[in-house]
Amino acid sequence: MKNTIEGSDGIAAERTASELCLACGLCCQGALHSRAALKPDETEVALRNGMTLTVLDDGSPGFDQPCPCHQSGACSIYGSTRPRVCSDYKCRLLKQYLRGEITLVMGLEIVARTKRLIEAVRAGLEGFMEPPTRSLNNRMISFLKSRGPASSHETRSDLPGRLLSICSLQVLFKKHFYEPVSEVAKPGPEPRGHGG
Repeated sequence: MKNTIEGSDGIAAERTASELCLACGLCCQGALHSRAALKPDETEVALRNGMTLTVLDDGSPGFDQPCPCHQSGACSIYGSTRPRVCSDYKCRLLKQYLRGEITLVMGLEIVARTKRLIEAVRAGLEGFMEPPTRSLNNRMISFLKSRGPASSHETRSDLPGRLLSICSLQVLFKKHFYEPVSEVAKPGPEPRGHGG
Protein backbone atom coordinates (compact mmCIF):
# COMPACT_ATOMS: atom_id res chain seq x y z
CA MET A 1 0.00 0.00 0.00
CA LYS A 2 1.39 3.36 -1.00
CA ASN A 3 0.69 6.46 1.04
CA THR A 4 -0.53 9.59 -0.65
CA ILE A 5 2.26 12.05 0.07
CA GLU A 6 2.31 14.82 -2.52
CA GLY A 7 5.34 16.72 -3.73
CA SER A 8 8.42 15.46 -5.53
CA ASP A 9 10.77 17.48 -3.37
CA GLY A 10 10.05 15.42 -0.25
CA ILE A 11 9.03 18.44 1.85
CA ALA A 12 5.54 17.08 2.45
CA ALA A 13 6.98 13.67 3.31
CA GLU A 14 9.38 15.20 5.83
CA ARG A 15 6.60 17.32 7.37
CA THR A 16 4.37 14.31 7.94
CA ALA A 17 7.37 12.22 9.01
CA SER A 18 7.96 14.84 11.70
CA GLU A 19 4.30 14.48 12.64
CA LEU A 20 4.76 10.73 13.13
CA CYS A 21 7.99 11.21 15.10
CA LEU A 22 6.55 13.88 17.38
CA ALA A 23 3.47 11.74 18.06
CA CYS A 24 5.68 8.78 18.88
CA GLY A 25 8.87 9.69 20.77
CA LEU A 26 9.57 6.08 21.75
CA CYS A 27 13.22 6.40 20.76
CA CYS A 28 13.54 9.20 23.36
CA GLN A 29 11.70 7.55 26.24
CA GLY A 30 14.14 4.75 27.01
CA ALA A 31 11.68 2.13 25.80
CA LEU A 32 13.43 1.24 22.54
CA HIS A 33 17.00 2.13 23.50
CA SER A 34 18.91 2.45 26.75
CA ARG A 35 21.48 4.85 25.34
CA ALA A 36 22.12 7.00 22.28
CA ALA A 37 25.43 7.82 20.59
CA LEU A 38 26.91 11.29 20.40
CA LYS A 39 29.57 12.75 18.16
CA PRO A 40 32.56 13.97 20.22
CA ASP A 41 31.73 17.61 19.42
CA GLU A 42 28.18 17.22 20.83
CA THR A 43 28.96 16.48 24.48
CA GLU A 44 28.76 20.15 25.52
CA VAL A 45 25.33 20.57 23.88
CA ALA A 46 24.16 17.34 25.53
CA LEU A 47 25.29 18.53 28.96
CA ARG A 48 23.62 21.92 28.44
CA ASN A 49 20.38 20.08 27.70
CA GLY A 50 20.64 18.04 30.92
CA MET A 51 21.55 14.73 29.29
CA THR A 52 23.49 12.21 31.38
CA LEU A 53 26.69 11.41 29.51
CA THR A 54 28.00 7.88 29.28
CA VAL A 55 30.79 6.05 27.48
CA LEU A 56 29.53 3.45 25.01
CA ASP A 57 31.04 0.01 24.58
CA ASP A 58 33.17 1.20 21.66
CA GLY A 59 34.58 4.07 23.79
CA SER A 60 32.59 6.80 22.05
CA PRO A 61 30.44 9.30 23.95
CA GLY A 62 26.71 8.81 24.40
CA PHE A 63 23.86 9.73 26.69
CA ASP A 64 21.49 7.67 28.80
CA GLN A 65 17.82 7.28 28.02
CA PRO A 66 15.21 8.40 28.80
CA CYS A 67 16.21 11.75 27.39
CA PRO A 68 15.44 14.62 29.78
CA CYS A 69 14.41 16.76 26.80
CA HIS A 70 11.46 14.49 26.08
CA GLN A 71 8.82 16.25 28.20
CA SER A 72 5.04 16.02 28.18
CA GLY A 73 5.14 13.55 25.32
CA ALA A 74 7.32 15.66 23.01
CA CYS A 75 10.90 16.79 22.43
CA SER A 76 11.45 20.17 24.04
CA ILE A 77 14.45 20.91 21.78
CA TYR A 78 13.03 19.50 18.51
CA GLY A 79 13.43 22.71 16.53
CA SER A 80 16.75 23.77 18.07
CA THR A 81 20.21 22.35 18.59
CA ARG A 82 19.97 18.68 19.40
CA PRO A 83 22.36 15.76 18.90
CA ARG A 84 22.59 14.49 15.32
CA VAL A 85 21.41 11.05 16.40
CA CYS A 86 18.06 12.63 17.24
CA SER A 87 17.47 13.92 13.73
CA ASP A 88 19.26 11.10 11.87
CA TYR A 89 17.72 8.09 13.61
CA LYS A 90 14.88 6.43 11.71
CA CYS A 91 13.10 3.45 13.20
CA ARG A 92 11.61 0.73 11.01
CA LEU A 93 8.13 2.29 11.28
CA LEU A 94 9.34 5.66 10.00
CA LYS A 95 11.25 4.00 7.15
CA GLN A 96 8.12 2.06 6.17
CA TYR A 97 6.15 5.28 6.16
CA LEU A 98 8.74 7.15 4.08
CA ARG A 99 8.80 4.29 1.55
CA GLY A 100 5.01 4.49 1.25
CA GLU A 101 4.40 1.04 2.73
CA ILE A 102 2.09 2.40 5.44
CA THR A 103 -0.01 5.54 5.79
CA LEU A 104 0.37 8.15 8.50
CA VAL A 105 -2.87 6.92 10.08
CA MET A 106 -1.55 3.34 10.17
CA GLY A 107 1.70 4.53 11.73
CA LEU A 108 -0.12 6.55 14.37
CA GLU A 109 -2.32 3.54 15.22
CA ILE A 110 0.78 1.36 15.72
CA VAL A 111 2.32 4.05 17.94
CA ALA A 112 -0.87 4.33 20.02
CA ARG A 113 -1.09 0.55 20.48
CA THR A 114 2.58 0.40 21.46
CA LYS A 115 2.18 3.23 23.97
CA ARG A 116 -0.78 1.46 25.59
CA LEU A 117 1.31 -1.66 26.01
CA ILE A 118 4.23 0.37 27.39
CA GLU A 119 1.90 1.77 30.06
CA ALA A 120 0.80 -1.78 30.96
CA VAL A 121 4.45 -2.86 31.25
CA ARG A 122 5.31 0.21 33.36
CA ALA A 123 2.38 -0.53 35.67
CA GLY A 124 3.53 -4.14 35.95
CA LEU A 125 7.04 -3.02 36.84
CA GLU A 126 5.86 -0.51 39.44
CA GLY A 127 7.44 -1.42 42.75
CA PHE A 128 10.12 -3.50 41.07
CA MET A 129 13.52 -2.73 42.54
CA GLU A 130 14.81 -0.74 39.56
CA PRO A 131 14.33 3.04 39.80
CA PRO A 132 11.58 4.31 37.49
CA THR A 133 13.97 6.96 36.13
CA ARG A 134 16.04 4.22 34.55
CA SER A 135 15.21 3.31 30.94
CA LEU A 136 12.23 1.01 30.52
CA ASN A 137 14.43 -1.15 28.32
CA ASN A 138 16.89 -1.69 31.22
CA ARG A 139 14.09 -2.24 33.72
CA MET A 140 12.52 -4.96 31.54
CA ILE A 141 15.88 -6.71 31.15
CA SER A 142 16.51 -6.60 34.91
CA PHE A 143 13.03 -7.94 35.62
CA LEU A 144 13.49 -10.81 33.20
CA LYS A 145 16.88 -11.66 34.71
CA SER A 146 15.37 -11.69 38.21
CA ARG A 147 12.69 -14.15 37.03
CA GLY A 148 10.01 -12.80 39.26
CA PRO A 149 8.59 -10.29 41.71
CA ALA A 150 11.04 -8.50 43.94
CA SER A 151 8.98 -7.79 47.03
CA SER A 152 7.25 -10.13 49.46
CA HIS A 153 3.76 -8.65 48.90
CA GLU A 154 3.85 -9.78 45.28
CA THR A 155 2.88 -13.29 44.39
CA ARG A 156 4.02 -15.64 41.71
CA SER A 157 0.55 -15.33 40.15
CA ASP A 158 1.56 -11.79 39.03
CA LEU A 159 4.47 -13.16 37.04
CA PRO A 160 2.75 -14.61 33.92
CA GLY A 161 0.88 -11.36 33.17
CA ARG A 162 4.04 -9.30 33.56
CA LEU A 163 6.05 -11.65 31.38
CA LEU A 164 3.32 -11.66 28.72
CA SER A 165 3.21 -7.85 28.63
CA ILE A 166 7.00 -7.56 28.35
CA CYS A 167 7.20 -10.23 25.64
CA SER A 168 4.30 -8.68 23.71
CA LEU A 169 6.01 -5.30 23.83
CA GLN A 170 9.27 -6.79 22.59
CA VAL A 171 7.41 -8.40 19.68
CA LEU A 172 5.90 -5.00 18.75
CA PHE A 173 9.33 -3.37 18.98
CA LYS A 174 10.92 -6.01 16.74
CA LYS A 175 8.07 -5.95 14.24
CA HIS A 176 7.63 -2.19 13.93
CA PHE A 177 10.57 -0.27 15.40
CA TYR A 178 13.93 -2.08 15.53
CA GLU A 179 16.06 -2.06 12.41
CA PRO A 180 18.65 -3.29 13.04
CA VAL A 181 18.19 -4.52 16.61
CA SER A 182 20.49 -2.39 18.75
CA GLU A 183 20.85 -1.25 22.33
CA VAL A 184 22.25 2.10 21.16
CA ALA A 185 20.64 4.56 18.76
CA LYS A 186 23.33 5.73 16.33
CA PRO A 187 23.49 8.81 14.12
CA GLY A 188 23.71 8.51 10.37
CA PRO A 189 26.90 9.01 8.38
CA GLU A 190 28.69 12.33 8.38
CA PRO A 191 27.19 14.75 5.84
CA ARG A 192 29.29 15.17 2.69
CA GLY A 193 30.00 18.37 0.88
CA HIS A 194 30.44 21.76 2.56
CA GLY A 195 33.26 20.95 5.02
CA GLY A 196 31.67 22.95 7.88
